[in-house]
Amino acid sequence: MTTLFQDLRYAVRQLRLNPGSTLTAALVLACGISVNLMVAGGVGVILMQPLPVPAPEQLVVMDQKDVGQGPMQMGQRGFSYPDYLEYRDGVAAFSGLAAHHPMPVHVSVEGQRPERTWIEMVSANYFSTLGVGASQGRVFSEAVDGAGAAPVVVLNHAYWERRLNSDSSIVGKAIRLNGRPATVVGIGPAAFHGTEAGVGTVAYVPIAAVGSFVHGGESLLQDRGRRTFRLLGRLSSGTSQAQAEAAARVVASRIAQDHARPDNKTTVVSLMPETRARPSTDVADIVPVIVMVVLGMATLVLLIACANAANLLLSRTLTRQKELGIRSAVGASRLRLLRQMLTESALLGLLGGALGLLLSQGVGIWLGSLQNSADLPQRSDYGGWDWWSLILPAAFGVATGLVTGLFPALKASRPDVVHALKEGSASFVGSRRHLFRSLLVVSQVAVSFVLLSCSALFLQSLLRTKTLDVGFQPDHLLLASFDLEMQNYEAGQARSFQRNLLARVASLPGVQSVSLANTIPFGIDAGFPSQVRAEGQAASAALAVTFPTVVSIDYFTTMGIPLVQGRGFSEADTSGAVQRAIVNQTLAEQLWPNRNPLGMRFHIEPNGAPTEVVGVVRNSKYASIGEPPRPHVYVPMTQDYTGAATVHLRTAGDPLALAPALRRVVQELDPDLPIYFVGT
Repeated sequence: MTTLFQDLRYAVRQLRLNPGSTLTAALVLACGISVNLMVAGGVGVILMQPLPVPAPEQLVVMDQKDVGQGPMQMGQRGFSYPDYLEYRDGVAAFSGLAAHHPMPVHVSVEGQRPERTWIEMVSANYFSTLGVGASQGRVFSEAVDGAGAAPVVVLNHAYWERRLNSDSSIVGKAIRLNGRPATVVGIGPAAFHGTEAGVGTVAYVPIAAVGSFVHGGESLLQDRGRRTFRLLGRLSSGTSQAQAEAAARVVASRIAQDHARPDNKTTVVSLMPETRARPSTDVADIVPVIVMVVLGMATLVLLIACANAANLLLSRTLTRQKELGIRSAVGASRLRLLRQMLTESALLGLLGGALGLLLSQGVGIWLGSLQNSADLPQRSDYGGWDWWSLILPAAFGVATGLVTGLFPALKASRPDVVHALKEGSASFVGSRRHLFRSLLVVSQVAVSFVLLSCSALFLQSLLRTKTLDVGFQPDHLLLASFDLEMQNYEAGQARSFQRNLLARVASLPGVQSVSLANTIPFGIDAGFPSQVRAEGQAASAALAVTFPTVVSIDYFTTMGIPLVQGRGFSEADTSGAVQRAIVNQTLAEQLWPNRNPLGMRFHIEPNGAPTEVVGVVRNSKYASIGEPPRPHVYVPMTQDYTGAATVHLRTAGDPLALAPALRRVVQELDPDLPIYFVGT
């Protein structure tokens, strides 16, 4: 240990004697280490780090999909609440099976304006299944918080700190969810942020209480067609995943026999570990591939940094030949010299790791400060300081330092004593050919070429998406969403609000066109399937389409979607008229091939009224940029009321410049109405 401390003191002196090369090498290593810290941290927290609960290895996620449905195909993969109850009571392989699903609400605390945010609907056994308690108060109890009980809520610890200033007196008091009171019975533990990967839900409510503050929420408890919930189970002691899956499939077969599904499709139930099911079972197979690609590119960056730093160390080593020769001549062994040089490189690596940690934290804070216009909130607990955040960069630093300094140390540990002791030996050092230095330069250029080639391909793909024809004009388009149903508006009040909003926004300077729609392209609610069939066509021949987009009159003008046949919607398309719709080219071709679709009628399942086609518009992209042409239906907002809508505002100049004026108009109409997803 005495020798080690001597080596450390000498290494510090050597690094201080060469501040320029030391700082350069440390910064080079810091760049490579910071990239790997950010990638490893993100992958670890979201995909690999187990939930902070007892025995997380026993947790499994139950999934189901239609036979023939691919891993990335759209489809209802969740479970209805009645189905969940049968699995919970019928699969003995689980010591607990919980249901959960995130949902948006307007949360308001006394003295504060309502805030649009997300909570998690959970079964009453959610916390007991996970083995999680409350930091204050209590969590839910099946005996106390079941059907018919008064609405209660458990707050997320981070939300309690941020929004309520860690006020312990909130336990036992009521907050308002969509304007309805719910009693706070507890505060969750600080380390627990729910089971939705990356989603910043602020509270948890029992599923049985959802009907008290969500219009139509009672149907969630009885409707087997609303396959909304995700199921998370804990395996009983001594039970394997295969045994639990077999038992679950027996229950699935019984449900299929007793309760025929409307679409008559067979489902397959499977289980997978909770960590593998993040962020969703839909992408469980593709996420590891993406992670390996990103980790591979981050490793290439680190290798480039190591090669660069090794060249710097080797250059500095060659200038120390005389010193090393003298040390060898007075008795220093090769191992002693090697250990001294590796101590210096390890110390340099630690310095690079410290700088890399600061750089990664700084970039993380900057990224977190960027405006997040998406409705679904992101978790804000990433990037905190803990033991892991200190150990990881230290390990990275020491490892890269040792790898970087290994060859220079080997080279330095075998000095040519005779030449080193001669006067003018520096010229001899400069004249020697250094094959390894050349190899380092060549390898660094080669690896950089691979990395830059991959980056160029990614950049080319990104640029192509900017020129890809998506069927509408996304430029100069401002979006802002609101939900009047959550504010307890009646249909008549909501329609009046929407008319006033459109009229006021249309009069703003710089506005070319404005409209409303219940969804936006590529939104989280743009891909759930519905069924349509032509009038007189058998129900078995129905075509799968997305849910109809409910739009106001000027929607197609605002979005820049060309009308191919017929007309757009007008004020004549009211609730008292025949139900009307506009379809896209794909739906018209599939329902009425080689026929004029205008005036034709179709049904939107289940039990949809006859709907007359008044126009055909060009195909667009709806759920994803890479999707093939898919059928789609638009219905007028004058006939199909929706309280949740998004303002689509086409502007002559910068769309974001009109965002403050749009917010001001909304606040003038209803000061308590939150708006969200404000962006281009």
